[in-house]
Amino acid sequence: MKTIFIKLGLLSSVLITACDTMVTNVTPPNVEQELIVYSFISPDEPHITVEIRKTMPIFSGSVSGSDTIANATVVLKQGGSQMQIPYIGNGKYRMLQSQFPLSAGLRYELEVTTPDGKRVTAATTIPVEKPTIDSFNLSQQAGPFGLTLDLLRVYWNDVSSSKNYYQLYTTSESTNEDSLFGDPGKFVLDNQVLDDEFAQNNRITTSFQTSLGLSPGDTAGIEMILAHTDEAYYRYHLLRLNYSGSNPFSEPTVMFNNVNGGVGVFGSYRYNKRTFKVSR
Repeated sequence: MKTIFIKLGLLSSVLITACDTMVTNVTPPNVEQELIVYSFISPDEPHITVEIRKTMPIFSGSVSGSDTIANATVVLKQGGSQMQIPYIGNGKYRMLQSQFPLSAGLRYELEVTTPDGKRVTAATTIPVEKPTIDSFNLSQQAGPFGLTLDLLRVYWNDVSSSKNYYQLYTTSESTNEDSLFGDPGKFVLDNQVLDDEFAQNNRITTSFQTSLGLSPGDTAGIEMILAHTDEAYYRYHLLRLNYSGSNPFSEPTVMFNNVNGGVGVFGSYRYNKRTFKVSR
C-alpha cells in the first residue's frame, strides 16, 4: 500500500510541475469566416425573407451579436427574371411577394455577394401540390405515473409526385374559463417532419401524444398546419427537431447544408391550415 501511495504522489508531483510551464508558442488556426444563408420561400406567404449572417470562428475574437451582415447584395432569380431583396435590419432581407410572385413547380436561385468578395448560391424548386388534412381522431391513453394522455391521429392523402416530404405543426387554443388571466391559452401540441415512406394506398397517418388539459364541458380549438416541403426543408428541420440542444451530453450534429460557397439552407414549401373543435 505504501509503494502505491508513493508512486501516486510522485506522479502527482510530475503533473503539477508540468502544469507550471505556460505554453505560449501556440499559433491559433486561421479560420476564414463564411456566409450563412437561411431562407424558406412559399407562394402561400406574403413575404420573401432571407437571413444573412457570418460564422464566428472560436479564435477570431468575434463579439457576440456582430455576426449580422447589413451590406450584402441578395438577389432572387427565376429564369431570366431577378429581384434584389432590400435589407430591413437584424441580418434580415425582406420584400413583399407581390414584387416578385412565386410560382409552384418553378426553380428559384438565390445569390448573395458581399463587398469583400464573398459569394454564395443556392437553389430550390417549389412543391406543386398542397395537401389537406381530411380527418383526425382523438382518443385517450394511459400515460406514465397514472396520467391519462390524449392521442391524436391525423390523416391525409399523399400527393401524387414520387417522393414527398411534410411538416405537421399543431397548436391548441383552449376555451376553458379558468385559463390564465381569463384569456384563451394557445400552446404548441406537436411539431414533426415526415416523408411518405410508410404511406399505404396513398394514405398517410401520423399520431402523437399530448395533454389538452380539458375537463368535462371544456372545448378547445386545434389548429393544424400541414406543409408539403422540398427535401432541403425536410432534411434541415429533421436535424433541428432531433437535436437536443439543452443536453450537454448529446452527440454533435452536422447540420444539413445546401448553400454553395457557404453554409445554411434554402428551401421551399406549400401549406394548408385547418382548425378543429374538440370537447371533453
